[in-house]
Amino acid sequence: MEVSMELFLRFWIAIFPIMATTNTYAIYFGDASSFLENSYTGRPGEMTALAARLFGVWTTLASVVRIACSLYLHNKVLYYVAMFTYLIHISHFTSEMLIFKTWNVSMGFKIPVAVSTMTLVWMFIAQWYIEFEEVVVRSKVN
Repeated sequence: MEVSMELFLRFWIAIFPIMATTNTYAIYFGDASSFLENSYTGRPGEMTALAARLFGVWTTLASVVRIACSLYLHNKVLYYVAMFTYLIHISHFTSEMLIFKTWNVSMGFKIPVAVSTMTLVWMFIAQWYIEFEEVVVRSKVN
């Protein structure tokens, strides 16, 4: 993969998790009720402060995986785990919108799904051009 395109992919994968940490900060240290009111407006009674904090934990975990992927882009296992975090993100919001009817689509909340979808597609295509490190599996010999 061309160096400039690889650097841009690294930046792209890293920038959104960094931005997502602001949501996590707001959930834990700010007013979680604003997150609840703005995110899952389809059935507001089903969203609790506990659910908001769990969402914050998920966001933190996904952010750590994605930032690690951007730092170690040639690690094939980490690359695929990061791809799955985007797939889980898309699946979550799609199911909340179509199945559970808790997530109303507004412009502010279309953006995260669009970014996750674009990133997942880009990572899927880029995997054919990235030179991954060879995975060495070591077994214990008695």
